[in-house]
Amino acid sequence: MLRDENARAIWILLFLLLFLTPGLTGQVGTEPREPSLAPPGSVRGLPEPPVFLTIDCENSAVDLVLADPQNRRLGNDPFHHQAYDEIPGAYIAGAGKDDETGVREEDPAEVMNLRNPESGRYRLTLIGARDGTYSCLISASLENGVRREISLRNRPLRRDEIEQVQFSFDPKSSSFLVPLDAAVTRP
Repeated sequence: MLRDENARAIWILLFLLLFLTPGLTGQVGTEPREPSLAPPGSVRGLPEPPVFLTIDCENSAVDLVLADPQNRRLGNDPFHHQAYDEIPGAYIAGAGKDDETGVREEDPAEVMNLRNPESGRYRLTLIGARDGTYSCLISASLENGVRREISLRNRPLRRDEIEQVQFSFDPKSSSFLVPLDAAVTRP
């Protein structure tokens, strides 16, 4: 089991290295770039810092599916026995171990991360895995460090119930993360 965990950790590190390191393309023989003091966003400047959209559900009795403005999905839909990984620049993290003790958690946190998400309307579907409550924090941080949050705290959800939470995201707007509506569907 330790070997499987080590292999998984290596794959995660490789993925993060390739995913989060700009300019790492694996191409050989490309011309080196000259250093530039041009402002960010200019043709010869450094790339703009990333914008992040994060959905963090802790101690939650739910499965999550996020749909972006183009209806591409990320998450796990147990009703349809389907896992989705369709959103570019998005991934799910959740080790399932307590950060301090290293002991496997009974109900690990699930965190969805989107790097440079597109503007528009998003739909988060929360599917009750068992009777209980869930808490999720939807947050966005811009390249200038400004952060906004939508907090869903201690919300009841029974097994097989579905709640959909919709929100809009537009990094060019002063109110760049806005809750729109929520609805619960009973089985």
